[in-house]
Amino acid sequence: MLVFDFDQTMFDTSRRHRSSFDSVLEGLGVCDPIPRSFVPLLRGKSDWEVFHILLAIARGTAHVDVAHEMPSLPSMLTELGRRSSGSSTEKQIGLCVSMRRDFLYRSIEADLPAPIPGLDTLLAYMRQKRIVCGIASASPERFVHQVIARSAISDIFPAHLVVGSETIEQEEAEHGYTRGYLAKPHPFSVYLAAQRVQTARRLETGSPIIYIGDSMTDCLLVDMCHDVTGIIINPERQVEFRTRFPALTFIESLEELVGD
Repeated sequence: MLVFDFDQTMFDTSRRHRSSFDSVLEGLGVCDPIPRSFVPLLRGKSDWEVFHILLAIARGTAHVDVAHEMPSLPSMLTELGRRSSGSSTEKQIGLCVSMRRDFLYRSIEADLPAPIPGLDTLLAYMRQKRIVCGIASASPERFVHQVIARSAISDIFPAHLVVGSETIEQEEAEHGYTRGYLAKPHPFSVYLAAQRVQTARRLETGSPIIYIGDSMTDCLLVDMCHDVTGIIINPERQVEFRTRFPALTFIESLEELVGD
């Protein structure tokens, strides 16, 4: 059973995600963009976790310090207080999350993110072999669905095999988990996507799971799951990842996944 990560594994969405967070902050009166040095610390985290961190920085209670690079960040506290007077921190974060996702959905109407090099070749091979895969992503499912549909690859990645932030958040709420508890590197989304692939393809229980990702978070996820084989595509950090995770398989291009 094949399960793919989405962002930076299939499509280059880094600029779009960063712009979405900057857009929210700008809408809340913050004129400083998120510094590049801080981006790696946010990668792989859920929307709720990211805005929780940003609010903590604005309040001066965070364990990370980028306040000197974002001196206008406390402005978001004033604006959030004005927009949601008397609301809890969770509701304020919910407002930020909603604003970010609206930006993402609108951005797809303008243009699509570029595919990661080698994706087109891999997709042609998968279509020829009639391979159907799942997606486990921290991104909103609606965003993933839009990109997949407009890229005309829904036959390989059907919508019902996509597990994104909405499903993760719903599961957390139903079981009383803290927001972000089931986000990667927790394997919930990968296991659920694999289960859906198994059902769709009528595979035997216990069929091997192969997960394809790109980040440190993906490496950590696979490292803690003995029943998941990990394939990581990240040429820039391959040496670093190989040293820390020698049991994982590393590739430099998605074309390497194409069989004979």
